[in-house]
Amino acid sequence: MPPDPEFAVDDSEASTYAGRGTKVSKACQECRRRKQKCNGREPCQECTKRNTTCSYRAFVRNRRRKVAITREDQSAVPSDSHHVVPSDEHMFLPGRTYIFNNIRASHDISGTKVFYGASSNISLLQHIHHHLQIHTQPPTRSGSRTSEDQDATEGINRYNYQGIAFDNYTSSKRHDSHCAFISYAVAKAFLRNFLLSAIHRVPFLKSNKLCRSLDQLYSQDTGDAIDPSDRSIVIIALAISAIPTPDSPAKQHLLALSQVAAEKSMPLISLKAVQISLLLADYEFENGNPNMAYLQLGSAIRKAFASGIHRANSPEEKSTMWALYCSETLVCIKLGRQYGLAQTDVPPIRSGNFDYLGAFVHLCTIGRSAYKIYHQKDTSVVGCDHTSVADDLALANAIYAQLVDFSRSIKEDLNLDIDGGLYALTGEKLSWHITMSYVYHYIKLLVSRPFLLLCVELKWRPRETGNTIAMIGIRDASTSCTQSARSIIQLSKSLISLNINVEGLHNHAYYLESACFVLVLDAIQGGTSSNDAITLVNVGLDMLQSLPQREPIKIIRPALEQMLARLSTIPDSAVPTFTPNTHFQGVSGAGLAINAESAASAPWEVTGEAATSHFPGTIGQVGEQLDELWSVIDWNMAFPSMDLGPFNPLETV
Repeated sequence: MPPDPEFAVDDSEASTYAGRGTKVSKACQECRRRKQKCNGREPCQECTKRNTTCSYRAFVRNRRRKVAITREDQSAVPSDSHHVVPSDEHMFLPGRTYIFNNIRASHDISGTKVFYGASSNISLLQHIHHHLQIHTQPPTRSGSRTSEDQDATEGINRYNYQGIAFDNYTSSKRHDSHCAFISYAVAKAFLRNFLLSAIHRVPFLKSNKLCRSLDQLYSQDTGDAIDPSDRSIVIIALAISAIPTPDSPAKQHLLALSQVAAEKSMPLISLKAVQISLLLADYEFENGNPNMAYLQLGSAIRKAFASGIHRANSPEEKSTMWALYCSETLVCIKLGRQYGLAQTDVPPIRSGNFDYLGAFVHLCTIGRSAYKIYHQKDTSVVGCDHTSVADDLALANAIYAQLVDFSRSIKEDLNLDIDGGLYALTGEKLSWHITMSYVYHYIKLLVSRPFLLLCVELKWRPRETGNTIAMIGIRDASTSCTQSARSIIQLSKSLISLNINVEGLHNHAYYLESACFVLVLDAIQGGTSSNDAITLVNVGLDMLQSLPQREPIKIIRPALEQMLARLSTIPDSAVPTFTPNTHFQGVSGAGLAINAESAASAPWEVTGEAATSHFPGTIGQVGEQLDELWSVIDWNMAFPSMDLGPFNPLETV
């Protein structure tokens, strides 16, 4: 294919470019593959020497030169001149074609600056914002990205997500201490709720010890004084159990007291100090302040290392480290940030001692494997040395196989069925069932979410794909992501509509937000599943409405409603049609029916003829097509032909 006339180099200029060593705007496919300098001719000089076919890809990324960027930055006087924009339609697409986009955002009022990794919902919000923006306002040309991290301010402001992104909606209340008296009866009710729904995630706390501490807190006997650390622990436990309740002076007073407890424990280095910081992190996470939770976890981890708890052998110290490991896993996945506590830093789970906590530690370890998918070339993360989409799909298959084995093992060893009913469950078993079901489906969603983003991206780029590449494994992985979102909606609907153990360390709002964001992306993708996805988002909105109306729910609901409103303005003809080649069944009725048989099999399993030939054409042709495809979407990955030969989506490692 001849090069684009706008970027081609004519014969008169070729020698000048060659003499100065300047790069041409477009290189042929053979020179790109061999990483050789191309003079941009048809055929080029290198292909003529090699006697090979010289061909050019259809799309060129128009990178601005550093000199031009510097001149623009130094110019203090605005220019009225208009740049001539190339007619290629792809130059009008917003600069968000990075599947694994990291996010940086700053808050002008408070001066806060935060970073969110690619696994965070803030990163996903940027994808949704830009995909919807393509149809709801005139497209604008986007310059090349000058940093590895994207500025998320526009998307955050559009959906009023400042409160969630910066944790600043509680800043005015954080030190607002109401002088309210909390009666013993109210405090006892709060503690009872904590013992029923939240204590199982922090097994280093004992029910009888907490009850005694509460009695000492209200005791008139001066000889029965409570230890300051025990006082802080029981106050934070009461604050956690008060989170789902409506705002009241008593609730705000508990919040203020918990902050005082945090300040008093800051200089302490002991087991109790680690537990206090961990409880405060759980409180902040459940209350919708993940950045504060991240900071509290950092304090807890450093104190654990400083006091040597990670090397101790007592049951209380072991359970503290296990709980710390699990809490950090959930918070870091939500924020997309690196872990401070490695698996080798916590005591191993013995095979003969496989209880609920041990199972949850195992599940969190599987969840940490998803980190590798979102950080392909991060040398600081062990196992992040894969450089192709095939590697990512193989890793996703391996993680999915581990999840299937995990589900089978807890059903056999603990009689806990992830997809089982909730009616007959009570107490500790019910609490663990809710926690592990949420995290299980969320890990499945997270592992396959990049492939959903890829499919949505490619549907707006028919010129690159030509609708000829049957990416069965990737499309089925995309469908697995939406299937996991449906499972989360179904679980939330069962819990909230029946009012089953809604309180406690479950963070329903975050999982509903994650599921609804994925379903909005599925609706943007269009096709036969679009209406089902919108129906499920409305079900998720109903569930959020049923929860106590507090932050961050007050932010999530309007944002989802705005997304649905923008979706409704897109003409049906503008939404590309796409029917995944998958064995998953759609939803029916209220959009919540799930085919159990299909859900039990691998989401990107390929059967029949497709199992031996995943892509059309020969291996060499596929390698060239996909190499061009990934370059267009800026995945920053190579997809050489050698990766496709031994790759089989059915194999797990």
